[in-house]
Amino acid sequence: WELIAKIRANGAKLSPLLQAPWVTNEIFRVDWLHAADQGVTADWLGHVFKLLLTKLPGNTLNERASALWSQIRAFYQAGAVQDRLQNLQYTMIQQPQKAAKLRASGAQVRALVPFAAEAANRLLNTGGLVDEAARAGTNHLAKCYGALSNDSIHAVDTLKESSMRFALQYVSLRNAHADDPKAWRIKPKLHMFLELCSEGSHPAKF
Repeated sequence: WELIAKIRANGAKLSPLLQAPWVTNEIFRVDWLHAADQGVTADWLGHVFKLLLTKLPGNTLNERASALWSQIRAFYQAGAVQDRLQNLQYTMIQQPQKAAKLRASGAQVRALVPFAAEAANRLLNTGGLVDEAARAGTNHLAKCYGALSNDSIHAVDTLKESSMRFALQYVSLRNAHADDPKAWRIKPKLHMFLELCSEGSHPAKF
């Protein structure tokens, strides 16, 4: 009733759904696809892939993106991944005047989380603070995705802890690049993601 009162106070129309018997705002859940796959995960992978490019051979960003694409294709073939990118260009990682964000479908982004974790562990091992934070954050994000499986043990606890650890690394990287507003940019969906991972539910079921 408080939600309905706010809607009316703002002069908006009520959704017919809220007039159905037993329907309240308590039955609605945050959608993992929009909060994670097309939200924080796409943002994070964009930043991580941009960092990984600095570790790969090539004189231009496009050449380094091609080197990363070769590794992704090998990952696809080894794991028989179904939701694949068709190619990878640098503009799919970062577009001009915008923060990094992997431009792909939600399913394609989700399928690349294990690759990102493997690549981060393999390439971001220089001992530098930025590399270490990015590597740790990617591993924590991968644990969040692992907790979506029905076979995951202690999934609720894993989601809550790993999402918080991921967010801490994300914030630390943003703070370390405070002079660049596009570097490791954090968006409001990170808060939505944390709420979803901390509410004690099973996001894969809704």
